[in-house]
Amino acid sequence: MKIRKFTLPLALILSAAMPLEQAFAASETQLVPVASPAPLPSYMKGVNLSGYEYNPGPDGDEGVPCGKGGCQKLWWTYVIPTTAEMDYYKGNGFSIIRLPFDISRLQPINFGLLNQTNLGRIVTLVEHARAIGMYVILDPHDYGQMWCTANADFEVIGYTACATNSAFADFWSRLSMLFQNYPNVIYGLMNEPYIQTAAQWETSALAAINAIRSITTTQTILIPGTAWTGAWTWTSSGNGAAWAGYKDPAGGPFMFEMHQYLDPYGSGTQNVCMVGAGSRLSQGAGWLATNGYKGFLGEFDWGNVNGVIPAQCVIEGNTLMAALGAPQWGGWTWWASGPWTGNTGSNLDPGADGIAGDQPQTAVLVNNIPLRANDARANDANDDETNTCREFTLGGIGQTSSGYAPNQRQQDSCRGRPEADDRRNRSPGRRID
Repeated sequence: MKIRKFTLPLALILSAAMPLEQAFAASETQLVPVASPAPLPSYMKGVNLSGYEYNPGPDGDEGVPCGKGGCQKLWWTYVIPTTAEMDYYKGNGFSIIRLPFDISRLQPINFGLLNQTNLGRIVTLVEHARAIGMYVILDPHDYGQMWCTANADFEVIGYTACATNSAFADFWSRLSMLFQNYPNVIYGLMNEPYIQTAAQWETSALAAINAIRSITTTQTILIPGTAWTGAWTWTSSGNGAAWAGYKDPAGGPFMFEMHQYLDPYGSGTQNVCMVGAGSRLSQGAGWLATNGYKGFLGEFDWGNVNGVIPAQCVIEGNTLMAALGAPQWGGWTWWASGPWTGNTGSNLDPGADGIAGDQPQTAVLVNNIPLRANDARANDANDDETNTCREFTLGGIGQTSSGYAPNQRQQDSCRGRPEADDRRNRSPGRRID
């Protein structure tokens, strides 16, 4: 793939009905949305659509060297989620998609122009989300690292003369310049930094935040911590101390992104749940409440075994979902789905794990969507259907906690990591929190 350069005005290019992935100016100038927007929901509850982050490294035909693992290729070593998947989740009431991608696919040359072909594929998904009324989190899924052209490898942001904080800020300056006219776009700074200390990562994150805020003050930024941004270690890892007292430099919206799994090591790699794991949000949630911040749970899951959610996961998942109803949580995205996610026990795509139709966890999540106390319908104490949705949670698939089973119309209305040193051979999975 070549980086396409255009000298014609963007509006003229778009009017010529060229594919979105070709319709870019040579420099990063703001895009004009094409799709007519559908209303955005008041809640942010959805799913990760995985695939564009797999096997990170350049494709090899942008004029830069491939990584040490060889050249990467769409549909061979990585995949892009589809608009059909987005339609499926929207149809089930989900309102937000977290879109993981590899940073080197968009910027294979430090401080260079973004790759227009790979960027165009993301624009296609963002435009579709705009048309159907969904948010999209743009998530560089690179664990606190970015591509270093000079060394043809990934390096830790802020540690070297190549992957500098300035380089990281440049990437976000370019991406936010492009998407500043999309209210449905949310900027997730980085997935799960883990090598940097909390203070070191804060310095890198602030460089990116300042770059974004020099361009847009109205779009939401999700700020992760280090130590895999785990909720259960938010204060013990130093994240709480590093970010205490933080204020957005332009007064714009932000949330602190945390991740949490329920299996023994908090990694999301086993389809079992530890006793008490549903309360693992408490450390992060307590810090959010004490400091007056909102959090966003960017990754969580629990598995099913042959189509059945294990009894302990029923208990712990119920506890977790109840905790996410607290006012300090601004939303969540389940990990994960996507074309190549495979049979993991937690893949929400219909038909995964040999299960016909929806996964058992889908009903759990769908029936927690109206739980938020600040959602318009949930504020109406006289809305029996809303109260039914509020009770129709994990422990009562088919009936509420009071024993009442919602009818089908009411149920329908409720729907409105591999090890760290193997990251360059990324395949579906999770990292240890």
